[in-house]
Amino acid sequence: MDLNRANGLAPLQTHGLNSGKNWIEENGKTAIKSKPPVVPDPPPPMVKKKNNGRTPRYLLKRIKNALQKIEEASSPSGEAGKKCKHPDCRKLEEDERQELIIALKLKWEKLNRAYQAYPSTIDTESMKFRREGMEEGLAQIERDVQLLSRRVVLISERPPSTSPTTRKKEQRHLVSRAIG
Repeated sequence: MDLNRANGLAPLQTHGLNSGKNWIEENGKTAIKSKPPVVPDPPPPMVKKKNNGRTPRYLLKRIKNALQKIEEASSPSGEAGKKCKHPDCRKLEEDERQELIIALKLKWEKLNRAYQAYPSTIDTESMKFRREGMEEGLAQIERDVQLLSRRVVLISERPPSTSPTTRKKEQRHLVSRAIG
């Protein structure tokens, strides 16, 4: 405390505590003498783990189940090949499906030839409607070929309805859709 008066500084207020210990020096000495904390070794990299590069078991089970379902659906002896879940429908046979695809492709070629031969400049409304009709026909044939190109195709055995509103409702719930 006398040192502070000699330097011209006011005495430090200690609020009634006087220990005579220089805390700054003590903290410095303990910091110098102390050792750094022990840091645990980092975990080994993923490359060095024993399960690295292996497919997890849960994925192997999922793949196995998916392959079994595919085999059951594709094999004619499987339950999916024998039974149809939809009423009034049947599975389209492979040879019948191939015949339909070939016939649709021939029809597409014929319509495409006529479309290509049609003049590019359109003079009248009837020419415009005829050209649009050809484009719609080509697009519909392409959609039909794409539908028949699927693995399993179900065909409805019900006769089509005559009223347009009922026909649209049935088209929304069409049974003759492709599975797969």
